Amino acid sequence: MKVIFKVKNTGKKDGAEIIQLYLNHPDHKEDRPEKELKAFDKIYLKAGEEKLVEFILPESSFQFFSNDTNKWEMGSGNYNLLIGSSSRVIKLQKSIFR
Repeated sequence: MKVIFKVKNTGKKDGAEIIQLYLNHPDHKEDRPEKELKAFDKIYLKAGEEKLVEFILPESSFQFFSNDTNKWEMGSGNYNLLIGSSSRVIKLQKSIFR
């Protein structure tokens, strides 16, 4: 799955940002973390510059280890894609169904 979004430096100085992508599975019955880090990258931006950022999430990003079956399983249902500079600072969110 491709995840593409824009990042803009709205400041007056050149800078960098570490962009992080998390998955959240709100409907899941298994005991899983609230947010799972799946991708990250450091982006350098000049003052006022805007860039497209692209993350590729392989199918394995949606797998989880089931304690019930004692094996890796593919999750399905609703997911939230969360993008931010940390797990506490989420700036973009998109719901998807898999």
